[in-house]
Amino acid sequence: MEIINGTLCISHAELTGRIITTANLKALVRKGQVKQVVKGGNGRQAWYAVDSFALKWRTEVYKRYPDAKEQAESRVFMDTVEPDGAAFDFFQSYTLSDGRHLPEDKVLEYASNAAIMNAFRRCWDAHVSKRQRSGKRTTLAKEFWARAAAALPRLADRFPHSLPNNSKYASSG
Repeated sequence: MEIINGTLCISHAELTGRIITTANLKALVRKGQVKQVVKGGNGRQAWYAVDSFALKWRTEVYKRYPDAKEQAESRVFMDTVEPDGAAFDFFQSYTLSDGRHLPEDKVLEYASNAAIMNAFRRCWDAHVSKRQRSGKRTTLAKEFWARAAAALPRLADRFPHSLPNNSKYASSG
């Protein structure tokens, strides 16, 4: 699942693997009953607008993927997070006032916090740059941080962190 041009979309592989046959999907697209947002081929994956499906198929999609919209919205952030080697080295070599080093779990947590915040900064910068080039208004920072905070629980599996899950606290800095 992915959000393309503000539309929740499902890939050909996700659809044909468990929900609908390829022949049936092609027939629905040909008849104009399903909107194909991105055409497949040459290594690209085909994407279909979930809301364009009849209720029967849409219900099946949401039954198989109950948190589809939240997952798609957080994917932008998840795909942007990269481990931050410089932060990891910094926290690993950091010395406390009594001469001890930080415990390994804290080093990992703090480095993950830095990696996630760097990803959020890259996402925000890319958003602002794209909107300025197109002459459109940017999303309010408040809305951006709300989406970012909503993505944090999904990031915790790959990057253990201690960032707040509440956008109220995330945007106050």
